[in-house]
Amino acid sequence: CLFLSRLSATSHQLWSQSKTLFTALFFVRLLGQRLELAQWLALLLLSLGVCTVQLGEAAGSALPAGGSLLGVAAVLSSSLLSGFANIYFEKVLKEAAPPPGASTSAPPPPPPPSLW
Repeated sequence: CLFLSRLSATSHQLWSQSKTLFTALFFVRLLGQRLELAQWLALLLLSLGVCTVQLGEAAGSALPAGGSLLGVAAVLSSSLLSGFANIYFEKVLKEAAPPPGASTSAPPPPPPPSLW
């Protein structure tokens, strides 16, 4: 991608970690789950670490700022879409599964043949 070529490998890897943050936010919003305080603190530390390294790298970067920002936007978009897809797929699977203890109309499949 043109925009990703304007982003250093370190920045790409660091900003890719935002997928964890986006996944957690979609987990809370779409699935209605709760995160513990320790989990929120871990997400905050991850975000602060990414920002700290990115600011330190930006100070000594030879790349143009506009290209770097477009690269970050591309990686963040990828992370956002990936986090959404993961949680949405989980939501679809959970909604399609019968509730525990519900009877199904088909009998369970027979066990596989044993060699012993």
